[in-house]
This record gives sequence, C-alpha cells and structure tokens, in this order.
Amino acid sequence: MTVSALIIASINNYSYASKDDEHTGMIHGSKSILSMHVELMVEPEVIEPNKVVTFYVKFMDNVTGEVLNDVPHTLVLVTSDGKELLREHAEKADYKHRFVFGEEHKGQLIVRIEDINNSDESIEFPLTVVPEFPYAILTIIIASTLALVMNKSRWLRI
Repeated sequence: MTVSALIIASINNYSYASKDDEHTGMIHGSKSILSMHVELMVEPEVIEPNKVVTFYVKFMDNVTGEVLNDVPHTLVLVTSDGKELLREHAEKADYKHRFVFGEEHKGQLIVRIEDINNSDESIEFPLTVVPEFPYAILTIIIASTLALVMNKSRWLRI
C-alpha cells in the first residue's frame, strides 16, 4: 500500500502542491470557491511551445472531500495582455482540455476557470510558457568545437 502526501504551500491566495507520487510530471494548483475545492493540474510539468499541454480540473466538496464530477465549467487561457487563446466549455469535471502553445505565447499566462457550476464565479491560476531550447544553436556550437579540436590535433602532427 502506497501513501502519497500532498504538501501545499499558500502563495498569493493560490496553493501549489509539490510533486508527489500522484502528481509526478504535473503542475498542480488549488483554490476554494463556492463551497468547492478546485484543483488544476497541468501536464507536462515544463510547458514549451509546440507541445500538447493537457489541463485537468478537479472539483471536490469542501466539507467531505468527495470528488464532484457534474460541475460545468469553462476553461479560458489568457495572455498577459488579455488576449484569449482558448475558451472551452465542459459539462463534466473529468473533461481533459488540450492546447498547443506557439512560440508567440512564451511568458506569463492566466488559466481561468469560469462559470463554475453555472454561476458567475471564476478562479485564476498563473502559468508560464518557457521558450523552446535553441537546439540549432547547440548543434552549431558542438560542430564548431569538434572542428576546432580535430584541426588542432591535425596541426600538431605536422
């Protein structure tokens, strides 16, 4: 029997969980609203452009902790300048929202969950899309270094 501990630290009214057995490879945040505890899990843990990102929303009763599946909601992705990238409605909490961020989406974003349980209530979670590592530059550096090393050993033999 494996027991996983969920460690939550509060930062700016948001709670973020550290990685544990259940949430490995995911970003995890939670907040309470409308007598419900709302969790947002984002996979993968590092969000890069041109890769599929999956958003999982979980609603639980604040008192009993029971998972609530029949919770309609709208997931909205918003850039720091207010531009909406995605607006997707779901009738069930177990719906997996998916999105592919482009290079132009690098930086801070907001994940907003709106119309929770058909109300005017919403919550927001901050999110960062990191720039894609420039593999072309790395390849050029490695090739140049190898060429220099090979030429140096060639000149030493002459």
